[in-house]
Amino acid sequence: MLKRAWLAVLRGNWKLYSGVYLGFTLLFYLVSMVINPLVTRGHGWLYSADFFAELRDAHLITWGGYQLLYASGTSLVAPPLGPLSLTPLAMFSSLFGFVEPFPIPFPRPQVLFITIPYLAIFATFFFFAVRRFTSRFGIRKSLLLEIGVTVVASFVLMPWGHTEDVAAMAFALLGFVALSKNNYRSASYLFGVAVAFQPFALLFVVPSLLILVYKGRESLVALIRTATPAFVVYIPLLLTSPISTVETMLHQDNFPSVDHLTVVGLAIKGPSRFIAAGPPRLLLVLVVLGVSIYIRYARRDSIRSYGEVFLIVALLSAGRVFFEPVMVPYYLVPTLVYLMLAGVFFGDHFKVRTIALLVASSIEIFLASLRLGPVAYSVFVYLGVLAISAISTTWYLRATLEAEVLRQSIEPYRYGGRDDFDDFSNLPSRRSRFRVVPNEARIDLDDVAPGGIVGGLDS
Repeated sequence: MLKRAWLAVLRGNWKLYSGVYLGFTLLFYLVSMVINPLVTRGHGWLYSADFFAELRDAHLITWGGYQLLYASGTSLVAPPLGPLSLTPLAMFSSLFGFVEPFPIPFPRPQVLFITIPYLAIFATFFFFAVRRFTSRFGIRKSLLLEIGVTVVASFVLMPWGHTEDVAAMAFALLGFVALSKNNYRSASYLFGVAVAFQPFALLFVVPSLLILVYKGRESLVALIRTATPAFVVYIPLLLTSPISTVETMLHQDNFPSVDHLTVVGLAIKGPSRFIAAGPPRLLLVLVVLGVSIYIRYARRDSIRSYGEVFLIVALLSAGRVFFEPVMVPYYLVPTLVYLMLAGVFFGDHFKVRTIALLVASSIEIFLASLRLGPVAYSVFVYLGVLAISAISTTWYLRATLEAEVLRQSIEPYRYGGRDDFDDFSNLPSRRSRFRVVPNEARIDLDDVAPGGIVGGLDS
């Protein structure tokens, strides 16, 4: 797995990635140090208190206090791989003697000069993962989609500063690409890193593995491998401070006075000082697990392509929006990212549809940032997500009916362990899905970009 990843890095388009990194660095500087003072008519720069709270925990790790993350009274709720990924930045910050604006905020923290380029690293890595995804599944040049999706994902970085969410989405996409190549071991560990960064990646990982891995034993092994990275990062905490760690993982306090109370939170506890988000989130994971098992054993034979699996996963991931008692606008981003990326499987009007989804996602994020009452807020957010999901699904189904999706399968969709595909494809129930494409005359092979339908590395 590491060898393939290293080869992918060596063969990457360095001019493109350097441009993306520089572009997002300048964009974050512009938003924080220019646009925010103009909009707020003040002198303060825009930054995230959450980010510097995690950076404080990264300092704790560099001082040898990893086992104290959940027991030191820091109120850390984020998974430990988030602060671990910030330890290089914590070292640089200490080296240069920067003062960080936490827990006491101040207008112009000089540490932003090294923080913003560090945030851009995560944006560039996410762009790399998206590029791998589109080069694997796309049939055309899709730079517009790749940049647009990365811009939406970067809302999590600036202004929210949650690097772990962006990293989790990136590793989830890389795992899906590996899974489509039947590299179950690589896919499992990539998925595992995604879950270790952000447990909500389970909404993406569980259905992907249960639908795409055919044999029961192989799927069980894949799930165990997926759990390994999270187990590794949590075991020191569970051994040294088990009670505080388990309580933090299960309780996960959210604060309606700071963020946005939803009808779920209103039904659970009303406008309280804090609401435990852990129980409804755990319920959501169980619901997604149940739906995934149902699809695996009752509906899997009707699935025709990786695009259909990806769309199912995107729609299941949208469940988080409807289970959160207290909403933060960036909670919407994974769902919007996956629904936008489903556009790589669409047929006609690719650019127009990409721009439409980008605009719709931007409007939805804006609506999720408004200060409204719980009922009105929930109506706006829920209807927005439902509308974007319906539009994306309708476009996908229309492309399927026109036989545009079937030709975009990277390799004939098959379940793991069946190497003799010729014999397998002769089964009558599979012929129309894999080897016989309706309306073959409609397929314009000249429209297929080099490397598009066979996947491969960036060049």
